[in-house]
Amino acid sequence: IDHETPLGEKIEVDFLGRKFANRDSHPQLLKTIKDFDGVLSEKKSSATLELAELKNKLAIEKDKKIKIEVEIENLKSNRFTYPEFVGLLLELLKEELRNEFNKPDIDVKPLCELLEIEKENEVWRNSIEGYLNTQRFDIIVEPQYFNKALEIYEKHKFKRKIHGVGLINTNKLKNYEANPSSLATKVKGLNEYARQSVNMIMGNVICVDEIDQLKNFSKSITPTGMTYRNNTARQINQAIWAKPYIGLKAIQTQLENAIQEEKIISRAIKNLISSENRLNNLIHIINQSQIRDLFNMPNSVAAKQPVQCNRYLSLFDITAIFD
Repeated sequence: IDHETPLGEKIEVDFLGRKFANRDSHPQLLKTIKDFDGVLSEKKSSATLELAELKNKLAIEKDKKIKIEVEIENLKSNRFTYPEFVGLLLELLKEELRNEFNKPDIDVKPLCELLEIEKENEVWRNSIEGYLNTQRFDIIVEPQYFNKALEIYEKHKFKRKIHGVGLINTNKLKNYEANPSSLATKVKGLNEYARQSVNMIMGNVICVDEIDQLKNFSKSITPTGMTYRNNTARQINQAIWAKPYIGLKAIQTQLENAIQEEKIISRAIKNLISSENRLNNLIHIINQSQIRDLFNMPNSVAAKQPVQCNRYLSLFDITAIFD
């Protein structure tokens, strides 16, 4: 009783053994011991399950922290971190084209790295990012390398689970003219292939200021990302432009967002570790309970001290406690 009472207080469980520690209260004492043992078992089981779930969450957050830290370092070096399958295809193309043509400086870049949005057109950034969507990651190589690049893509697509990445045929990028009022004119191509690509994709998507102007054109878009095509208006998902990829400003925006995200993840990890320590401490305290020693008393302690133990055991039936 003297041992279990403060133990219970540490884990906020009342053990009323002292209340019934007299000869007339043995039935109540038996029930109190049984109830206390049951509560300890339930608390330990619950804490163990919660601890397992918490460890899984902690592992996920730590993995996220490692990835965001890598992303931050890349952004500080003016490098984007692309979706995994995009980055993988870029690396495969760079390596195998270099080996095939014995040239170390073959350009293999996603479209977004060859575009820039000038200050006066920033109001259209979200619409540009949103309309291009995954086409921002379409890969551009010079015309003489396209056929081999396509072979490399084909060779690895299933084995490396690469899909959804565009490989632009720069041999066909000719004579694409953009409507002067189109979305294509709101973005600057840093080489002719990029310029022709955006003309091909957005050269007939007309920019309008208000939604009631959308229906005046077969393809149109507003600065807020409302599109009109095939006689259907559709809003672009804001999540697409929440992580911009076009131009130097996109790098700065991503860096600021990544730093904030790293802080949030670090706080989450700190809270999870605190909860982990709390649960480990709870389990440690419960493991110090001596209530279950009653199981072994008749065989071990009683054999060494038969007179004292028999006098104690005569007070109540031990087996009744845990039946």
